[in-house]
Amino acid sequence: MMISSKNFNGEAYYSYLDTLESKKIDVSKFRIYQISSNGSVEFGVIYGVYESRREAYQYIQQLPEALKSRGPIPRTIGGIWNEINNR
Repeated sequence: MMISSKNFNGEAYYSYLDTLESKKIDVSKFRIYQISSNGSVEFGVIYGVYESRREAYQYIQQLPEALKSRGPIPRTIGGIWNEINNR
């Protein structure tokens, strides 16, 4: 999931986290990273760390609907670092 700082609403973000917690989603598994692109700042959200892309795909099938509906995709750490460094 990507969040833009341009339209970031802290109250709405924390309310969303509260909603996820109420659905028994462990928000402590979220990891946030920042990228800058054309003068704007965006944040990526990572949920969990897995041994392989295959394991991540398998876990996606088990995600609660509140997260699965966001269209998660497995990412490699190398891919994320490239995105951070190339912006």
